[in-house]
Amino acid sequence: MIVVIDRNYRYRIANRAFLQYRNMIPKAVIGHHVTEILNPTVFEKVIKEKLDECFHGTVVRYEMSYVYPDCGERQLLIQYSPIYGPGGIDRAACVIRDVTNRKQAEHSLELFRTLIDQSNDAVEVVDPHTMQFLDVNDKACKDLGYSREELLGMTVFDIDPGSPSSLAEFSAEGSIVKEAIHRRKDGSTFPVEVSIRYVELNRSYFVAVARDITDRKKRVRSARERRPIP
Repeated sequence: MIVVIDRNYRYRIANRAFLQYRNMIPKAVIGHHVTEILNPTVFEKVIKEKLDECFHGTVVRYEMSYVYPDCGERQLLIQYSPIYGPGGIDRAACVIRDVTNRKQAEHSLELFRTLIDQSNDAVEVVDPHTMQFLDVNDKACKDLGYSREELLGMTVFDIDPGSPSSLAEFSAEGSIVKEAIHRRKDGSTFPVEVSIRYVELNRSYFVAVARDITDRKKRVRSARERRPIP
């Protein structure tokens, strides 16, 4: 959305996007005071100060939420740029970008990242062709003793030398569950149960969820040792 506002806070230009967001025609906007179009309280508390700063020669950028009559609350990224006339700065070019969808996507990604990092299992995203780690959660780093940056420079074979390299094994089934031995940074090893799923989005991925089964192995071994000899 693009508008031009003069020093009397009246609209001089309003593009189609601005008019569509408000379901208005040009003559209902052009020449009218900002408070006739926008919420007067929002103008007095937020917008007027920003416009005055622009009229003093500063490019102003800020974000705010605004409730539109038809489309409801939207998150906006706004920039005011001074326009010079014969007597100095006499107008401000205002570019308003609706970033609601981007903000929602960022929030969803942040929430997803938080949930994944709080998982009790190690989660690893792997490139099926190179077997390089594309992402790992905090639990994977803790179990293996590496930082996230270190793991993102490694492949599955660095922690599981016995891991198959063939994409076909998984792409046909879609997913597989197997036991494996993972090797920590210090060289020690531990048994894991790994659930691997082949995922096709904008590209192909392996998503592996690895659970440390050391305690389970100990319980099974202990039960066998206590079993009476026939």
